[in-house]
Amino acid sequence: MRGRYLATCILAALALNGSARAQSYPSGPVQIIVPFAKGGSADNFARVIAEGLTKELGQPVSVENRPGGGGSVGLESVTQAAPDGRTLLLGQTGEIVIQPYLMKQAGPRPEPVALVADMPLAIVVSSTAPYSTLGDLIAAARSSRRSLSAAMPGRYTPGDLATELFRIRTSANLATVPYPGGGPSLDAVAEGLVDLYFSTLTSAIPQVRAGRVKILAVTSPERSSAVPDVRTVQESGVRRFAVTQWAGVFTPRGTPADIVARLNRDINKILADPDVGRKLASEGAKITPMSPAQFADFIKADAKIYERFLTAELCSEFVVESCSGGGEFSR
Repeated sequence: MRGRYLATCILAALALNGSARAQSYPSGPVQIIVPFAKGGSADNFARVIAEGLTKELGQPVSVENRPGGGGSVGLESVTQAAPDGRTLLLGQTGEIVIQPYLMKQAGPRPEPVALVADMPLAIVVSSTAPYSTLGDLIAAARSSRRSLSAAMPGRYTPGDLATELFRIRTSANLATVPYPGGGPSLDAVAEGLVDLYFSTLTSAIPQVRAGRVKILAVTSPERSSAVPDVRTVQESGVRRFAVTQWAGVFTPRGTPADIVARLNRDINKILADPDVGRKLASEGAKITPMSPAQFADFIKADAKIYERFLTAELCSEFVVESCSGGGEFSR
């Protein structure tokens, strides 16, 4: 009886300690690392979350862009940070599930906190480009004496995979041009420096409204309610083509569960704000609140989809030793 009483006291003390730690968190400023340049979807999502968390946490929350390596530079800086909840990552599909598989990255993966949004990609061209439909672009890419150029904001990102799949499916004559993120890639398209870009829809729509680019097709299986008049790539005649991208918040591995739970609750509260929801939905983002465990399961399921997709379609197109990589979420 005494042993049971002592065990109960210990568990109660641990629970109180966790509750007190969550209430005192954070003890200073919080930083969200974006592994791409300013202006892309990851950067935009991070700034929405940072503004909301500043109010919820009562501490300044800043955004720092650390582009490089298709997202791997920023990712590594977060995985090596102290697991105290004061360094967060706005991570996306490429650096979380695709790169570990293709590049055999078997090191520690970040801790999933909350899914921010899921979205299709959009094939964008300059507003002054001579293409009215995706068919026009495909015809030009097949017949042109020179390769059409496609902006590529990071190796082994969904945009990179979509570009390769598009080239395979259409026999298009394409050459990729690297940029440090979605913002610079969109600028390059708008300014006529490259011919096309597989942008996230959330980044593309504001540029469409500004009259800088136009969307020829979206890469999701169904049309987006944000641009219902825009056809999908499959509707435009390219068979078996569907690529989407998601974004979420992560912390270094080992961050206390009560801090992860606090961040998850606050981020989901931010995303549930009607004004935030309407803004993101109008730009093609789908918001699905999840617990940390549900988000981890979502990532693992997505990793399995990409594993099958890459093995069947694209592994031979990339300069990698094999497509049997590592990383927690690919297992």
